[in-house]
Amino acid sequence: MDCDDDDAEWKYLGCFKDRNFSAISPIRLQSSFRDIIEKCQNYTTDQGWKVFGIEKISIDHFCVSSQEAVTTYDQFGESVDCKYGRGATDAMSVYQLACPEGGVNYSYVIAIPVCILILVVLIGVVSVQWEFCAVKREPLDDLNTGNVRTHNRTSSL
Repeated sequence: MDCDDDDAEWKYLGCFKDRNFSAISPIRLQSSFRDIIEKCQNYTTDQGWKVFGIEKISIDHFCVSSQEAVTTYDQFGESVDCKYGRGATDAMSVYQLACPEGGVNYSYVIAIPVCILILVVLIGVVSVQWEFCAVKREPLDDLNTGNVRTHNRTSSL
């Protein structure tokens, strides 16, 4: 890893086949569905290891992790049996401690100025249309003098 362990994040690698807990061994922590991932992350981090798996047997969930797990978790191939990121019978959901990707989300760096530009253009268009619609009107009478103005129309036949 190129980043510090403090900056690293747990990432889901996928679902992989296992046979009687043999792809990753030796540690097996049992826990509830709700907190198995967190407990396994904490245990694996405390040991200084980088990979762990979650398997389910009957109603119990098990954490499997070891120093060698980084090279052994995929030895039986991928599986499609994992449920909710918590494995299945003879299948484990595998997680790895890895450096975060990028630091800057460049889609936001590009999207924000583009949105501002669109907003400025729209405001300009609305402003131009408003001026076009606002017709200058002359009063028909002068309130100060009481004089009434008339408009002369001439027409030719």
